[in-house]
Amino acid sequence: MSHPLEFARQKTDSIIKNNFTGLFMNNTKWVKLIKALSDSDLVLECKVKLVWDESLRDFRIRFSGYCHDFYDTSMEGMISGFPRGFYEYKEIQWIEFPIQAEIIANPDNFKAGTKVVHQDIYAIRKTISKLGKFELEESDSCLRLYGYK
Repeated sequence: MSHPLEFARQKTDSIIKNNFTGLFMNNTKWVKLIKALSDSDLVLECKVKLVWDESLRDFRIRFSGYCHDFYDTSMEGMISGFPRGFYEYKEIQWIEFPIQAEIIANPDNFKAGTKVVHQDIYAIRKTISKLGKFELEESDSCLRLYGYK
């Protein structure tokens, strides 16, 4: 009998093989991307779509560091939802940077709620483009970077 983690990896590999023909990212590119974006302070909000999930999750690129770390093949605590913890980069179908970002109104007072602000997706695109070739798609509402199509 295989280990549950190995079973989950095999299931993820099967989903990728059966549902996508274009692979645009690898571990090295993900690490380079996350490092550049977390160092830039440009990302106010980012959403992620995992290959095995239909819902969008928060991708906390701007909070890398304390309790939110990324490594050579995976990340810890950077993606919201269940299950919590480690995610491998190969699980990411795409990430999205909305033009209208919802952020915490007052970081010192979470009860203050959130506010919507403009996110400069042009500057994010420029930062990403400096890193190399990526599969990007821009619309009136967001910039999307694909891991798979």
